[in-house]
Amino acid sequence: MTTTPAVPAAREDTARTSPEPRPSVPEERPARTLPGWGAVLVAALAGAVALAALVRVAATGSRPATGLALGCGLLAVYAVAGVQRVRPGTAHVLTLAGRYRGTVRRAGLVWADPLPRRVPVDLALRHWRGGPFVVGEGERVSLLVVWQVAAPARAAFAVENAADYLCDAVEAAAGAVRGESALTERVAADAAAVGLKVHTVRPLHTAPAPHVALLDAVERTVTGLTARGLLGDDPSERRAMVRALTVALTAKSEPPRPAWQGGVG
Repeated sequence: MTTTPAVPAAREDTARTSPEPRPSVPEERPARTLPGWGAVLVAALAGAVALAALVRVAATGSRPATGLALGCGLLAVYAVAGVQRVRPGTAHVLTLAGRYRGTVRRAGLVWADPLPRRVPVDLALRHWRGGPFVVGEGERVSLLVVWQVAAPARAAFAVENAADYLCDAVEAAAGAVRGESALTERVAADAAAVGLKVHTVRPLHTAPAPHVALLDAVERTVTGLTARGLLGDDPSERRAMVRALTVALTAKSEPPRPAWQGGVG
């Protein structure tokens, strides 16, 4: 449908700095277009003239009629080849030999030069739930990002993949700032460099990392046993209890392994 891929699932690792966009990025400009129905009418008229000229060539062998048939036939093909349907909420980035030739934002049936390659870019508003990201001292946070492509040419040329760039920008911001306003401002500034508009970055859920939660659970259990007089002050006894609790809680938190279903050979 579009060449702008959905943002991939976030990686659960420490946040890092976003990659730099390419230094040379073309300025957004509209491509030269004409109404598509007009091009269809021109193609129909040119085709009719070419057909009539071919009939005359078959009857008389006239050289001028041959040239007229060839010229009108090429005009009809050129007119039809340039007709394209641009869906609402979509832009077409035109490229020729790797160079930017303009952007078609006009929806409906449109005619544009058929020689450049057409790269459709989805401009619709998108919601992406990313995370959990591991930030700070073992903290995990999930984020809701509302974004869209604002400058199709910049999104196509500034980086290899604008959606991957946004994912890295969100990870970097999650590890550097806190709060919806600060997160949105930080990610929006990074995303604008590659033609993306970020409306909001909203924290959804914050929780300690698994190893931090495990240590907290062990500590609470040991403290509770000591307060009830079920665990003494002997260091070796307490270490043994900590080891046993760690093993038990770790085994409980691990998902069961799937049964092997491989075949023979």
